[in-house]
Amino acid sequence: MKTPVDLLLLNASNYPLWPIFPYAFVQVSAVARRFGLKVRRLDLLGAPRSEWQGLLTEVLEQVEPRVIGMHIRQVDSIVVEEYIGADGGQCPPTQYFPADDTRMLIELLRRLTRAPLLVGGFGFTVQPRRLFEFLGADLGVAGAPDALFEHFDDLVAGKSLEAIGGLVYRDGGVRENPVIFAPPAPGPEYNEEILGELKAFYAKHGGGVRGRMRRGREAELPLVAIEVSRGCPFSCFFCTEPYVKGTRVQFRELDAVFEDVERVVASGLRRIFFIASELNNTKGNELAFALAERMVRVRERTGVHDLRWTGYLLPTLDPAVLDTLFRSGFHFVGLNDPLSLDDENLKLSKVPYRTRHVVRFFKGIADRALQNSVEENEVAAAERRTLSLFDGHMPLRAPTEDRRLGLNLFLGNAFATPQTIPRTLKALDETRLSQVMESGGSFVATRVYDVLDCGELPADALHHIGRSGPEESKNLVWPTFYFPKFLTDQLGPPARVYEFVSFLSSTLTTISHRFRKNWSRFLSARMTPDALETFLGAWLPRGPWVPRSALTGLPEALELLEKVAAPAGRKEAISQLLQGNGDPMSSGSVAAGIVLAACFKEHLSRLIPILDHLQIPHEDGIVFETEYSIMSRLYARYQSTRALIEDIGARYPDELSRLYLAYLIELNGVDIRPEWGPLLFEAAPHVELKRALP
Repeated sequence: MKTPVDLLLLNASNYPLWPIFPYAFVQVSAVARRFGLKVRRLDLLGAPRSEWQGLLTEVLEQVEPRVIGMHIRQVDSIVVEEYIGADGGQCPPTQYFPADDTRMLIELLRRLTRAPLLVGGFGFTVQPRRLFEFLGADLGVAGAPDALFEHFDDLVAGKSLEAIGGLVYRDGGVRENPVIFAPPAPGPEYNEEILGELKAFYAKHGGGVRGRMRRGREAELPLVAIEVSRGCPFSCFFCTEPYVKGTRVQFRELDAVFEDVERVVASGLRRIFFIASELNNTKGNELAFALAERMVRVRERTGVHDLRWTGYLLPTLDPAVLDTLFRSGFHFVGLNDPLSLDDENLKLSKVPYRTRHVVRFFKGIADRALQNSVEENEVAAAERRTLSLFDGHMPLRAPTEDRRLGLNLFLGNAFATPQTIPRTLKALDETRLSQVMESGGSFVATRVYDVLDCGELPADALHHIGRSGPEESKNLVWPTFYFPKFLTDQLGPPARVYEFVSFLSSTLTTISHRFRKNWSRFLSARMTPDALETFLGAWLPRGPWVPRSALTGLPEALELLEKVAAPAGRKEAISQLLQGNGDPMSSGSVAAGIVLAACFKEHLSRLIPILDHLQIPHEDGIVFETEYSIMSRLYARYQSTRALIEDIGARYPDELSRLYLAYLIELNGVDIRPEWGPLLFEAAPHVELKRALP
């Protein structure tokens, strides 16, 4: 016998590269319970379309729903590269089209059931009329579902529909009732049933990017969402949250919040994501501080000291609060990404912060995130500095996931100008933020919706992408992106824009490129084992040169270096040095990098003329300049990397000089292209922007 349920809630919009148990399953079920209604849930993540009919048939044999709902969290990933492709290909490299999948789901359900078909969710609320017409559902709900469940019997009976807030329905045409921005849940949202489903979901799909879990951390990885506020008073041009949750911030009672926290902790889960547009969007430091204090008490009372939490923050948070946050188990995962460090761009974009806020905040994060590792690495860092030609530019360890500091920017935003990127890079260099950020990236295009105020965007600059490639219908239901025109005018098609932004994101905004240098491969591409043995025989440094304390934890690299330094067994060690695997932090790669630096340092007198010719500042041959500083000097003198190589090769034709220049280029990620110069530096050398810009 079938079990009657009021709502069968389905989800075909889970992002497969980052599986997340739908928070809508939690919240919709909690609202329904307040009105005495039952909900059954099914996420279709991982099930191919060909299996949907069998899965749905099986569920509908078990339950008899009065209404079937489809949740649409988002209609695309917002990652433009996944639709146009980093190579500029016409066929999208992803098949993540939740709106298209949901329409197919609705067509399938019509053959299996007579129950009314309802759609809703954050993604639906952004463009309810467009999606309602595209999907062909019977009903839709924009915003919170509270009014819908309050009048659920009327909804099923099809009467008094005009009284249900947020309802989208047909009555001689498509009707849209005014959205009701309901407050957060007055009581707990999680119960044993929901928590059981959540844990089963992550056991099946994993957690984190592409569902990968770190061994031994399975219970910690799933981020369990718990709402603390909803709504946002700001009008940042790129954000749809005020349209979905309202412009008035409504706070949830912290007693209810922490009743959910206690239930989550008791179930064995260890990571909390406090849901809010930003934790400090209206109350300054107050809410974040209150959450931190309560989390401290939970950790002390339960003895669960590995309990961690996070949430989105504006960079206006006072860094003084960070000490309390980190003590409470706060784990920094990022902001609602800062656009740039160009105040003119930030003002036009209507974001509630300026460059000084971003710099102050990230310096506070960096200081506190690194303070625990300073003492333990102090000796190693000192030895690395005396060994390397560049201050810390050749790290002996990649950052751990727990300590990685990231800075993602939105340099391709709709209000970016030709000055935005140069000003941002200059600010990052002057404040030294680029020297502590261990990972980074940049969005290169704006996802366009009707509700956003992006200014006048040329229609021919909008890229509409469907499942089979570019769409001629120009329908915003499909992923639709705008690239800043000054970038496409200067660089050409999107593939060239991606290449440029990838370069600056990894080389000039962060130090992430330093962890990808394979020095073993670098040497093997330029020297045979015999040539390297001859080279080492001539240039092997005198005295102690192996940085023992810096190589603590890398015994294989230390052993290899000791063999290279000794006459006996050197040939075998050299062959091993040149056969490093693809891991830049392998013992062979680390040892090869140290050998290079040590050899160059021993013979700086022969290399100083190269630095002087390139006008790179140094202290007796030791360079402490940043990548940005070195790159700006080289861009001012050369049209291309090839021109740089040819100039130095003509002036200093010996083997050591050629190898040293190649080392300089590799170490600093140097890539000189004439079309990039005016986009990287305000006083752009050699070339003007291709077209006059407004």
